Amino acid sequence: MAFTRSTVLAEHEGARRSESAARPFPTARGLGMSSSRLADPIEEYLGFRAELRTALRIGTPAALRSCVRSWASPRDSKLFALIAQADQVLVPCIKKMILEETRLADLHDEARLWLIANESAPLRSRTIAPTDGRRTPRPRATAA
Repeated sequence: MAFTRSTVLAEHEGARRSESAARPFPTARGLGMSSSRLADPIEEYLGFRAELRTALRIGTPAALRSCVRSWASPRDSKLFALIAQADQVLVPCIKKMILEETRLADLHDEARLWLIANESAPLRSRTIAPTDGRRTPRPRATAA
């Protein structure tokens, strides 16, 4: 099945409606989810990542804002500062987030081309671990 903005948006809206029915009361973290959903932090994280991927697939600042607002607690000042940015600032962030998400590999070429055409700084390749000797093991003290 080919993903288009309209099919992803329809899936996203259907999932949001069914999730909102499962969120009967706000929790202590302010997420508005049922307590059973918060019982397993791994499931909570995986749910967030799935919704984030859906928002990134839609590719609009409004979708990203909706996702972050539904999952972030009021104490997550960095996330709220991010979504308070203008659309012109969020679009490059969305494209970079798409490149970081391996499950969105079908969107990588489009995101990379958009960034090349619209960003002034070139994309740097991400180094996972330094290879210039900074990670050499420390000599151990020997017993005398």
